[in-house]
Amino acid sequence: MATPISHECSQAHRNGVPLRRKDVFFVESPKALERIEYTVYSVELETCYTHYINGRTFPCYEDHSLCEGGHTEMNIRWKGYFLGFSDKRQEPVFCQLTLDAGNQLMDQLADKTNLRGLKIAVGRSKKNNGRMSCRLVETHRTLDTYKLPPVVPARRSLFNLWKLAYTDFPFTRLLDRPEDAEIRLREVS
Repeated sequence: MATPISHECSQAHRNGVPLRRKDVFFVESPKALERIEYTVYSVELETCYTHYINGRTFPCYEDHSLCEGGHTEMNIRWKGYFLGFSDKRQEPVFCQLTLDAGNQLMDQLADKTNLRGLKIAVGRSKKNNGRMSCRLVETHRTLDTYKLPPVVPARRSLFNLWKLAYTDFPFTRLLDRPEDAEIRLREVS
């Protein structure tokens, strides 16, 4: 089972302030009727499956005996993440996408892989957990990609978000993703 991190650490993320580590960033998702634009630093989406149990999100591990509350297909959710500069927060954050928003984004890309340097808008419908949409604001890269900050893996930021102690156990691979999710994505490593 996953070990919770200290109360001080868990409160830090919920108050909008991530742990002050170079590899931990705030994880952002638009609220109801909100639209946020990002300049993307990531080359591709990092993805994982999660379990939603009693109002909390937990990672789905390859070794399902490690899944919090046990592994069940009934509460699995796909999540995609990219690191980018948030126009809302005016700092680099990880943006969390739903499967539908990830599919929308990939459908708009010509090469289906390289996100780095693109300007992307992510929005929500009328509810905080409502339908998420994603679209390219500018279809060409406006910045020289070599001038962007280096890419940082999402894993430490996700464990901070989930209020769990960091582990390197592998997350569930995407081999069992829904067949209609026609996206070439890489799992969080």
